[in-house]
Amino acid sequence: VYVGAGTSGRLGVLDSVELQPTFSWPRERARALLAGGERAIYVAVEGAEDDRAQGAADLSALQPTADDVVLLIAASGGTPYAIGAAEAARAAGALTIGIANNADAPVAQRAAIGITLDTGAELISGSTRLKAGTAQKITLNTLSSSIMVRLNKVYGNLMVDLKPTNAKLVRRALRLTMLATGADEAAARKTLEACEFQVKTAIVAILASVDVAEAASRLGLIQSLGAKSSSTIGVQNDTRLRSISGSILRRSNIWSITCCMARQQLCRHVVDLLCREDAAFNSGAYCSIARNSNSGSAVHRCFNYLC
Repeated sequence: VYVGAGTSGRLGVLDSVELQPTFSWPRERARALLAGGERAIYVAVEGAEDDRAQGAADLSALQPTADDVVLLIAASGGTPYAIGAAEAARAAGALTIGIANNADAPVAQRAAIGITLDTGAELISGSTRLKAGTAQKITLNTLSSSIMVRLNKVYGNLMVDLKPTNAKLVRRALRLTMLATGADEAAARKTLEACEFQVKTAIVAILASVDVAEAASRLGLIQSLGAKSSSTIGVQNDTRLRSISGSILRRSNIWSITCCMARQQLCRHVVDLLCREDAAFNSGAYCSIARNSNSGSAVHRCFNYLC
């Protein structure tokens, strides 16, 4: 649950909304509270942030429990709405994380975990949508993305749990499947269509040479191919991905740097490490092929070997 007012609150709304299409995270498990309600997304609702009781009431209305995490975001760190929500969250036993841009801020001090983003004075004095807002956005991106990575919502650096809700995302799902498996477009599309465009399922089906029902069973993502409820994509199921892609996950610190290295360069980096650590791999054909070729197929062969 994200809680905030003004820019801080809107950034919380943004992060919560993006989790569903990006990682298929259920909407009901990423809620956002903005002082002033939904209309405050478009129009500044002056005074709403000063209502401490409303913050507590809004949070309590969500009926939080000890299984929930509440992110309290406030540039000043003293926003009454956020503090009220923090108090209600603690009373319910939820984990509280306070994010503020001032040292010794109440929101950070009163939370179980306090994060201080000491961005200093704004270029335009008091306009916390600048440095403070930018730092908050980076922090929320880091927190939510890291959680999704740890829950195996990505494969290497590929967002394989996306929900293809529009034409662009359908094309992305196809491209991701092709990248992860080396399959051609026709094979990737046929497999995706058979599993309702669940990228994880398609990848496992292609790499393991099994049908989509068996792939889905191994992943534990769905009870049947016709299931479409987001409730089938829960934390308790995602851990089974480790049994399928253990080699990749054990090297996740290497694969996570894909954002700053080309895929071929990254693959070659992994190959070099394996050659030093794995005598069997070093003497095999994959080593020389992946090391000496710039082709995408070499990358995919190495990727498949790791799987």
